Amino acid sequence: MKSKLPLLLAPMLLALLSTGCAGNVRWKHPSPSQDLLRQMLADVDGFHVADANGREDNRLLSPERARAILAQEQAADEDTPPFQFVEVRGRTITIRGYGKYFIPSDDLRLPRRRYLYEYHGELTRAAYALRHMAPEACDLKLYSKPLQPLVFTWIDGGANHGTAHPVKFDGELSADCHYTQTDGDGMAPRYDILSGYQPYARSRGRVRSLWMF
Repeated sequence: MKSKLPLLLAPMLLALLSTGCAGNVRWKHPSPSQDLLRQMLADVDGFHVADANGREDNRLLSPERARAILAQEQAADEDTPPFQFVEVRGRTITIRGYGKYFIPSDDLRLPRRRYLYEYHGELTRAAYALRHMAPEACDLKLYSKPLQPLVFTWIDGGANHGTAHPVKFDGELSADCHYTQTDGDGMAPRYDILSGYQPYARSRGRVRSLWMF
């Protein structure tokens, strides 16, 4: 006689998926609200400095010193923190900054380099990154179309020092995000430092991306 256990388990599993996980699973995400998108763009617009943990701390560097480094009027050193200036004007976004740890491929054996970068793009859409989960404000990503290539300039004294060259970049942007206390008892998301990612492979249904800046 065949066991009825699989037949009994099937309705139980269906019930768990439809009820127990209802708060965390969606077949399709809703689009982010216009208010949330406006807040994200307002937050990232401006000057941002990253500490050793990648969190924003604008006390570490002045905007004047940062602009002088970008203009190559002053030199960055090993103690200079990563920074960026972001300008959002309508659908156009411009990002100019300095980074310390770029590896120019997905080969982790290559030396890390200090560099300047500049990107001009047109914002095309915003979407939640984790499509299988209920949407969270901090999972919001921006997608853009390059108006000009992402350009790197090496400033570490190594090969091609001071030489600017374009690199492939599709325009996927992710902002560092954390929650802050509001005037009431609630918590609100706060976006700051933007990072760029370039998709380079697909593995088990997921797109793997290389950190660019």
